[in-house]
Amino acid sequence: MLDEKRRLIEEAFLELLHSHEFRSIRISDIAAKAGVSRVTFYKKFQNKEDLLDSIVEDFLAEMTLVFQSNVVFYEQVSAPSLEAIRSNLTVRVENVIRFFWENRKKIEILTSQNSDIDLLKYVRNLFNKQLKGNLPLIFSVNFDPQTLTQYLDYLSKGNYLIIGTWIRKNFEESPEEITEILVNTSLPIFIELYQKKGLEH
Repeated sequence: MLDEKRRLIEEAFLELLHSHEFRSIRISDIAAKAGVSRVTFYKKFQNKEDLLDSIVEDFLAEMTLVFQSNVVFYEQVSAPSLEAIRSNLTVRVENVIRFFWENRKKIEILTSQNSDIDLLKYVRNLFNKQLKGNLPLIFSVNFDPQTLTQYLDYLSKGNYLIIGTWIRKNFEESPEEITEILVNTSLPIFIELYQKKGLEH
């Protein structure tokens, strides 16, 4: 069940962080903006560091679920065609990009100079973990470990670089444009992976 007071505190904190440095924000500022007492704040969070950590952890947990549900699909591609791979890849990339787009305001705040954390480092680590953690289970029988690692490094670093740049540029491009870029840069790797997996193109 949604904790309304917790949600109000988190929203108030993010609004303050949008225009103030983290170190200058006081608990009383957060409580006043949220319309709650300091006592209520301390019932929900130990301090503002705990509040920031909680927001980041919840965001990363959501992102992890999005990544997991859109990486394991690669095992399910059954039609031996380039179009099937492109179509599946496009849908899954769109799902990931939609998550970033829908959370862009929060991301912009958490990656601003006002924030005391390096959110993009967490995003980069998640890219690396999800791609390198799931894809080898699907393709490892077809590649020696060193070659597969090179493919996955390219996918992980390449995709992170594109999305990280998009975030740093305050989401200038549309989700559709970023999706197309990611699909076009990733598709050759997946074609190679599936060719070795026994699909004909």
